[in-house]
Amino acid sequence: MILSKEIKVNVNNKNIKHFRNFLPDIKYGDMVYIPVEFLSKYSKYRILAKCNVCNEKRRETCLEKYGNEYVVNSKYSIDKSKETSDIKYGGHWMKLDEFKFKGVDKSNRTKVERGLIIPDHLLSDFEIYRKEVRKLTRRKFKVMLENWDGFDFYDGVYIKDNVRCNHNDTEFPTIDHKISIIYGYSNNIPPESIADISNLCFTSKSNNSSKSFLNDSEYLNKKSL
Repeated sequence: MILSKEIKVNVNNKNIKHFRNFLPDIKYGDMVYIPVEFLSKYSKYRILAKCNVCNEKRRETCLEKYGNEYVVNSKYSIDKSKETSDIKYGGHWMKLDEFKFKGVDKSNRTKVERGLIIPDHLLSDFEIYRKEVRKLTRRKFKVMLENWDGFDFYDGVYIKDNVRCNHNDTEFPTIDHKISIIYGYSNNIPPESIADISNLCFTSKSNNSSKSFLNDSEYLNKKSL
């Protein structure tokens, strides 16, 4: 069952021709609410939907097997988590100072206690590398924004006005690493190089998601096919 009645869309060069079949007066760059039935067959926009059959079946299974509608709240899940922590750490790692605060700055101890951050010694090498790249990248944001011409690096569409959209919107501008983080990690490229402003660009959230682990040249080739 479809729950969404309408959806907010950004009119761009990819969809304006389709939407003008229903809304002839729309213009490029407009933000409009349209009924979900106006979306094209292979639209990338997400809508809310619910399957009553699947939802009820899942609840029945969890209730029958674990005595709770949601397995994460069940006694089985809680006991299993405690058992794993006892074996691995001799108790829950969040309650053990030798694990909890190992290599953690004093200023971050409260965040660790609240479960908002995980200490580096419990992260994989890649997670530590990615964390460092993202930290360095955030420092470049202000300079990048001041010097950005407003166009998407990968498809040349003007997206600067889309900063007014919800940050979950597929056309919301995001920072992308032209040489991807995972490529940098796999090839021993220093985090400083991956986060260098010459390796950064603005692109839409949808482009960033589609590019994934590809490098810029690979993604541009993929889009040209």
